[in-house]
Amino acid sequence: MKYLLIILLQLLMLNANAQYIGDRYAETAEDNDELLTRERDEDTGLLREAYNIKQDSGRYSFLYHINADLKNAVDISTFEFIYGQKRDFGWLEFSIAKISGEFQELTENNAALGGESQDLQEESDGVLVLGVGLGWRTKYVRHLVAMDTLYETISAQLTYNQFDENFRGESFSGPGIKADFGIHKRTSEAFHFGVRMSYNLAHVKKAQEFEGHSSPARSLLLTWLSLGLDLTFYY
Repeated sequence: MKYLLIILLQLLMLNANAQYIGDRYAETAEDNDELLTRERDEDTGLLREAYNIKQDSGRYSFLYHINADLKNAVDISTFEFIYGQKRDFGWLEFSIAKISGEFQELTENNAALGGESQDLQEESDGVLVLGVGLGWRTKYVRHLVAMDTLYETISAQLTYNQFDENFRGESFSGPGIKADFGIHKRTSEAFHFGVRMSYNLAHVKKAQEFEGHSSPARSLLLTWLSLGLDLTFYY
């Protein structure tokens, strides 16, 4: 009986130690997920942490987008600026973007606004987009590529859009949404570069010109998908 109690006590101690080791390993693995660059100490030969992305508090992003349909890459051109602030729930983001693109790549003609023509379809129009939303940073890409300096970002924003249609000289405005997905490489404590895909959807309309001028008759649905280069600075 004595030996049985000793064996049971040893098993309980082993289980407790295994649970402690497992918990410590999980904590260490979670912490290591946030270590994007580690340097080898020349004296000891050990890896030491260079920086931890949990310390990020804000970022400035500069982006240039082209049409995601690479056969017509230059039919959409976008310059975008994003400012992000780190919060407990993720990133609070504010963005402003200026888009230049062919009518046919941004929207479809509304017959109530006027007739269709090739000149209309190929006319270069402009869109100004102001956005606010939330972003998150994840690390699933590391399961595919063994590189601890890679991570991905996702974000969703509510937007206000102003569309200037140059062929007929009309201006439209209205709300929309924007969803982004990016893969990035952190090269230093203060910088990352990467690629980002952005989907935009907006319902815009021009001002009422006469009584009874219905909303559908003066509306356009904007939608486009773009692929961009992302340069981001952290502080």
